[in-house]
Order: sequence, then structure tokens, then C-alpha cells
Amino acid sequence: MHPHATKPVTGATVPASNHQQASAATILGFVQLPKRIRLPHDAYTSPEHVFHLVLHAFPDTQPFQDQALGDAIWALVLAERNLPTVHLIAACLMPDHLHLLASPRERDIIGWMRGFKSYSTRISWEFTGRKVLWQPSYFDRRIRDEAELEAVLGYIVRNPENAGLVDATGSWRWLWGLVAED
Repeated sequence: MHPHATKPVTGATVPASNHQQASAATILGFVQLPKRIRLPHDAYTSPEHVFHLVLHAFPDTQPFQDQALGDAIWALVLAERNLPTVHLIAACLMPDHLHLLASPRERDIIGWMRGFKSYSTRISWEFTGRKVLWQPSYFDRRIRDEAELEAVLGYIVRNPENAGLVDATGSWRWLWGLVAED
């Protein structure tokens, strides 16, 4: 087994009381978030682990269509390359979400994400006047092996083309990574 490989999680269930609470939240008009199943905290602290992270903008918004805001958030992303907090491998800012491929260094991934989301939201205030930039949570997936790392990196790099934002020969201004060095 590869050192980054993990056993799949099976048999996860949601108790009936959570379902009843979720239904009540939907009726009352709250945003219903999926139940989060996170890895043990130690997994987010090991520099040997690489994570694909996706932060989605607040629902029904595309804040990064504003080029000035996108540039400001992108500058923050690129600044992370020179900081000792995490090792940034790739990043792509889309009109309504951000892909990151990173591993922890001095900070664990969860703490770093909390800080990044908070600071980037404060930066966005001067552009949007809105108090919220990101959805409450984020997607994370630990990369299990080299093949998955290459697949996720390819997915991130092709994301602007797949979304119809550039053609196959075009370049996306907010893309950086191992194969898209600026």
C-alpha cells in the first residue's frame, strides 16, 4: 500500500434526529449543509499529506468576476507560496470558487483555511461591501498517491477551459501550479 493511501470509509449513516432537524431547517429557510465527515485532526498536520481544497463563494454569487477583487484575492493566494504556513502546490481562482492543492507546514490545514478565509473575506469588504465572501465550510480531500495527485493537478489546470472561460490555447490569469508557473 502506498504511504499516502487510506482505507475507504464505509457505512456512514445519519441518525433520524439529524434528518428531522435538517428538514426543519429547510422548512425555516436556512441553508442546509451536508454532514461533514473529516479525517482525524492529525491527518491535517502531517507535511506528508497533500490536500485538494475547494472554497465556494457565498451561494448565488460570482464575486471574482470583479477583476479587482479577483486580483486582490489572487495576490493573497500567491503570497502563500513564500510563507512557511503551508506548501502551496497549485491554485486556480474561478468566478465562484477557489481550488488549492496544498500540504501543511507550520500550520495545520484546518487552521490555515480558517485564517485564509477570514483574511480574504476582510480584503473583499472594500470591493463588495458584503460581510460574507465564502460559504461556511469547504471541500477537502486528502490525496492518496501520485496518480491521484496528477489527476487532481490536471483537473485544477483544466478547470478554466472546462468551464468555457478560455479555449485550449488560452491562459487563465488566476492559475498557478507545477505546470502553470508564472
